[in-house]
Amino acid sequence: MSETELKKSSYKRVAVVGGLGAWSDAMDEMVIAITMPLLIAFWRLTMAEVAFLISGIYLGMLISAFISGPLIDYIGRKKGFVIGNIFAALAYVMYILAPNIQLWYVARVLSGFFACLSTVAFYTWLPEETPPEKRQTIVGRASAMGVIGTLNISIMLMLAGIYGWTWHVFFAYVAAFDAVIAVLGATLLRESSMWLERQKLLREGKLVKEGRVPIGKFLSKEYRAKFLLALLLSIAGWFGLLFTVLPFLATFQSQVLAFSLVLIGLVEITCTINGTVARAVFGAISDRIGRLNTLLICAILCIIGTQLSWRTPLLIGVGEKLPVILFFVISFWIYIWGLNGICDTSRTWYAELIPTGIRGSMESFTQILASAIAFSGTIIIGILAGFIGLGEALTLTPLIGGIIVIIVAVIGKKLGFETKGKPLEI
Repeated sequence: MSETELKKSSYKRVAVVGGLGAWSDAMDEMVIAITMPLLIAFWRLTMAEVAFLISGIYLGMLISAFISGPLIDYIGRKKGFVIGNIFAALAYVMYILAPNIQLWYVARVLSGFFACLSTVAFYTWLPEETPPEKRQTIVGRASAMGVIGTLNISIMLMLAGIYGWTWHVFFAYVAAFDAVIAVLGATLLRESSMWLERQKLLREGKLVKEGRVPIGKFLSKEYRAKFLLALLLSIAGWFGLLFTVLPFLATFQSQVLAFSLVLIGLVEITCTINGTVARAVFGAISDRIGRLNTLLICAILCIIGTQLSWRTPLLIGVGEKLPVILFFVISFWIYIWGLNGICDTSRTWYAELIPTGIRGSMESFTQILASAIAFSGTIIIGILAGFIGLGEALTLTPLIGGIIVIIVAVIGKKLGFETKGKPLEI
């Protein structure tokens, strides 16, 4: 098999197995949010405790983000991906065995730590293997499988309402899935060809090795503006301000809209299907109209969707009535489309802005900020909900986040930072 055929086979394998990894990562990140109605009943949680438990995974991601990028720059993308998935599986076993909420929270932090490592590895790895002319399309299709990961948890919640399953069933399933992904990654994938090429050039003395955390290079004249815009986008976008409201979806439906578990599961399924389609569609759109134009459109969708959906009780009412269900679901779909478009487009934009030697570290920096926002944001929402109500509390962070994304896209266009079709730098 020629080198070209090998590379083509490699990126397809990374897209498939990494897509399954995105599936497991989505379950890692969303299983507690989707099963929160079950956890509220099991642990007898207050709204502040709900926010506290949700925040645990983001604390783990925040800690992991300090080392995950430099680590995969050092040991390689494949090892980071495999290690992240196998230890995430072990963290889910700890969830099931935890005798109290304190140890359960520790497991939450650990699962976030290792989910972050596997996520950073995958989203650094796949752009390095895919052809530039269809990079975002491939990334979008692969990560759409992550949305499918949320779908199967949503279906299980609906079945839990029918058959009386406890939360333990969900967490055992996620543990098994993470373990399978680790085995597939270890046996079927080969290391990033671009990372291997860089290691070869380093051994030959043709490249200078960067420090583990290249702050100086990020703040150099060449990269300063790109670095700051990328950090702003990470604060606002996926896992940032726009994301912080998503983990409260099932809680809002059960505690505010008074939806049953079966209906909540159905709503989650429709939202997940929309997210899956959105990732594939915006991946193709981004390869046509550019990354920054796509970010601009998606930010507007997020603002519209969140300002309407979380105000459903005020604008329409509550209860399992058709007008309430339709208004909430359709307006939330708008937000889901925008959020999923921002997720993949922003990661591809980062990859195309930054050279390979410091790309993992850049991913780590953005993950640090996003995780800090997600961790603090979920707690703040829980506190604000006690004063102004959960619905109004959920409208604030996505409004601020959407405005920041719009500003980043506009400034990026003015500075000529559009990267569509750009070959990656070694």
